[in-house]
Parts: sequence; structure tokens; C-alpha cells
Amino acid sequence: MVLYPIFPFDSKNGINVFLVELYPGCSHISDIHRNVLEEMILVVEGTLIIKVEEEIYELNAGDSIKFYGELNHTYTNKGNKNTLFHNIEIYK
Repeated sequence: MVLYPIFPFDSKNGINVFLVELYPGCSHISDIHRNVLEEMILVVEGTLIIKVEEEIYELNAGDSIKFYGELNHTYTNKGNKNTLFHNIEIYK
């Protein structure tokens, strides 16, 4: 997994924006973000499996989801090519 900062954290607007590249077969268990109000995921390329608490979602290019950052969440690429997605974090 590679994380590219697009707009690094700015205390004026309280937002982080990343482009994430998740390799085939890769999973990432994200730490719970106690200071992140919401996370927004927008899939650019490939297929992303995201588990938020006990709910599992399959997102394809063009799909998006948002959830509270304080929830347990995992990102997985079960495909055979890289998955790219934007991760937007909105801080409290």
C-alpha cells in the first residue's frame, strides 16, 4: 500500500486528502481515528472491499462511501490489479 498526500492536513479546514494505492491481495486494517469525524472513500480504479465494523461493502471505480472515522475499518484489494482510491478525512 502506498499513501500519497494530495492536500495535507490544514488546521483551518480540518481536512486531509490522500490518494491510496492498494496492491493486489493487500489488506490494511486502519487504526480507529478518535479525532476524525468522517471518512469519505471514492474509488478511482479497481475494486475495493471495505469492512466497517461488521458491514462489508464492495466498491468499484466511481463508487463512494462515508462513515465515522472512530469505527473499526479495513480496506482490501482482492483483485489482480492495483486499486486506487481517494481517502478524505474530516477532523472534529
